[in-house]
Amino acid sequence: MHQSNLLRFFQPQGRIASVSAQANSNATMPPRLSLPPELFEDIILQAWIAASETFSRWAAFKSFCLVSKAWRAQMIESVFQFVVIRDAYEMDGYEQFVLAYGHPHPSHTRSNGSRFSKSEVYLYLGGRHLFCAPQHSSRSFIDHFAIAKLIPDARSMTLFIHETADWANICFDTHRPSLKHLHIWYMDPVISPFYGWFAPPDTVPTVTHLHISRACRDIGGFFRHFPNVTHLRLSAKGHLKSIASLTHKVVTLIIDAPPTKMGGKDYTSLLHWNFRAAFNDGLLSPSGKTIIINTDGNKPAGWEAAAELCAQRGIEIVQNIIYDVPPPRFKKRSLTWDQILNDGTYLTNTPKDPSIASRLPPSIV
Repeated sequence: MHQSNLLRFFQPQGRIASVSAQANSNATMPPRLSLPPELFEDIILQAWIAASETFSRWAAFKSFCLVSKAWRAQMIESVFQFVVIRDAYEMDGYEQFVLAYGHPHPSHTRSNGSRFSKSEVYLYLGGRHLFCAPQHSSRSFIDHFAIAKLIPDARSMTLFIHETADWANICFDTHRPSLKHLHIWYMDPVISPFYGWFAPPDTVPTVTHLHISRACRDIGGFFRHFPNVTHLRLSAKGHLKSIASLTHKVVTLIIDAPPTKMGGKDYTSLLHWNFRAAFNDGLLSPSGKTIIINTDGNKPAGWEAAAELCAQRGIEIVQNIIYDVPPPRFKKRSLTWDQILNDGTYLTNTPKDPSIASRLPPSIV
């Protein structure tokens, strides 16, 4: 009887019946769930960004590429989308990556740019920065000319500039047709951006959104090189008068007025910006423009006077509360937002300890 059952199973009709039963069983199983494409792409991109050290970032890249062809393709796109180069080690990693994967993509023709045309690029010129220090103690400097060749285009660039870094060839000598957003952070704001050599004759006409943190000396001379800026953000104390005559195309001016500690109380001020003199020199003329003041929850000192001057000239002034969160913590010290953006001494007095910070700067700054 048992043998008869086995023979019946191996007969064609038995196999068909078994397959049919299995198909019916599978039909009753719930469908296999898959991640939405947007979530899938974001998970891989965030994994690439979150790997703060060079070795962990490229280790994550190799691991994700082994999962599947889809993960590999998305990981490659993430590496092009978010570029961070802090030292020679990361420079070497990207050079090898571009050699392997930087060949022309079918969707990237001569007419619509390179694979870096949508990239968000962070460059740390000088080998170290307070907010993004590699865990190793290397002071190796990256080759600025090699960067200019490696990254022929970008959607946005953030440059953390050491006071002696020859950075201008990255910004001025390489025409990047897709570059719209530029963020400059000076390690030493008392040094002129063109210290030791003549200012470049070229301009960067593609940039429309310019953000200057820790404003350099002679900010007016620097701003002349960006004639088409429509959105200007200044995250450091400075005199608006020096750029007033250059802002006729600016429609939105963003000023950071972060809180600081004076006498045990939070204090922030607009008085040092000297709005009256700047308006008299043509700041944001003609009318119809907007000034956004980034503050904590309180109105900064000088708000009423600035608001009255804006109303007289048909300019809208808006308070934007972003400094209601504590600043990033540092080893053995606590800094205020004002010190981070304006104090030129804390950088030079910071212990040369690479474990102070190893992450990218907060999105606020």
